[in-house]
Amino acid sequence: MAPKDKQLNSKKTFKISARFPCSLEIENEVIASLINNNESIVQNLHGFTEDYFFHPLNQKLFIAIKNLSLEGNVDILNVNDYMTLHYPDEKGVMEYLGNLIKSSTSLFGTNFQEYKDILYRDMILRRINDCGKKIVEASEQMDRYEDCLSFAQGSVLKLSQELNSGNSMIPLSRASGQFLEKIEELSKNRNAFKGLYTHYKELDRISGGLKKGNLIILAARPSVGKSAFAVNIMANIIEKQEKKVIAIFSMEMPAEQIVQRLIAMLTSIDMRSVFSGSISQSGLDEVFKIHAAFGETKIFISDQSLQTPNNIWSSCKILALQEGKIDLVIVDYLQLMNYNDPTSSQKVMQLSETSEVTKNSRMLKMIAMNLGCPVLALSQLSRSIEGREKDKEQKGKTIIPKLSDLRQSGSIEQDADMVMFLAREKEDTESKGSGYIVLAIEKNRNGPLEKIMYKWDGSHVKFTEDPSKTPPMDS
Repeated sequence: MAPKDKQLNSKKTFKISARFPCSLEIENEVIASLINNNESIVQNLHGFTEDYFFHPLNQKLFIAIKNLSLEGNVDILNVNDYMTLHYPDEKGVMEYLGNLIKSSTSLFGTNFQEYKDILYRDMILRRINDCGKKIVEASEQMDRYEDCLSFAQGSVLKLSQELNSGNSMIPLSRASGQFLEKIEELSKNRNAFKGLYTHYKELDRISGGLKKGNLIILAARPSVGKSAFAVNIMANIIEKQEKKVIAIFSMEMPAEQIVQRLIAMLTSIDMRSVFSGSISQSGLDEVFKIHAAFGETKIFISDQSLQTPNNIWSSCKILALQEGKIDLVIVDYLQLMNYNDPTSSQKVMQLSETSEVTKNSRMLKMIAMNLGCPVLALSQLSRSIEGREKDKEQKGKTIIPKLSDLRQSGSIEQDADMVMFLAREKEDTESKGSGYIVLAIEKNRNGPLEKIMYKWDGSHVKFTEDPSKTPPMDS
């Protein structure tokens, strides 16, 4: 066998790698070994693509080997015939193959996997190299730095998604082994795989916490309290003094209003006093105390009204690198997101509202999986629910939204791991400042579908669970 260290560290390979990551010696060795070990070819082709190879001829040879392997007959003569038929412009293939096989060291087994890993590494580095070149070219051609930044973010996100989507198949035995490890860990610590606690006891019981990689949708009619509920979860975490890293992207409510709501939730000062500034000395003491508590948190707010999935992903990536992790992403709200940057001078295909929400919801799910954290996305409801509210037979009843009431519901319902709705117990009540609000869990991939009653205190924009209150029946 050719010494691996010599191949990897030779001046020839080093010089090529310094300019463009590749190792032609290893490429040649792998091609020859695939031809020489026909009986093991199928298992060794798993997850392999022609992109692993830098040399154009080696790419074509690999395609030939892969296609011939489907017929179970790979040898030097068949590969040469395939090349003659499909790539007639390639001359001297037989001589090239003969030289490869003569110099081959038949490296199947552990060494083959090592060499395959090296080719994979070089392929990734080449893809990064290509991505970087395109970003540099964009910076030289675009007039607005915002356009270039958006292009760079999108290019890196696309590359990350493409790389994560490959080689996704694993044996059932491995998945089973991972599950057994999880069971063993749970036997030692029952909370080992719990999600992020909202500190609403019933919600945490039903959901098991907000799970990593999950997209959770919270939807409601305007002014029912979906933004307030999300901020209440943040307030609960602050109150428990948990150092959770939370990113909230608020496209409707400025950061100052979020702070005002948190103050009303966490102190005895009501919203009217917070907004007007009519706060007593004792109230000011509370404000300064809660301000100090905010300084101990890891909560970050972006209140830019124009947000794209690329912006959210890149901001969260940077935050995760800075803080070492990210525990929760809140997006308020889904229908306000733009898939493409509307301020960009680049010409992009205009999407319908439904298509845009479809792409945005899918991207949020991918962000959750990529970052390994839950994403709580707030959503509007379609106008179809208004007809049921105006129905005389439903007058005075609780109108629980359905999955079909989600605006652009198909994609959201499909991508979400959990869908929750908020609805007033009595929608036609004159006072919206108090009363009961129902949280209905209408989709839950990992748990039951239940309803929870919350006492709503509008003066403090606060939700408090009331397990003694019986949820209404579906209307």
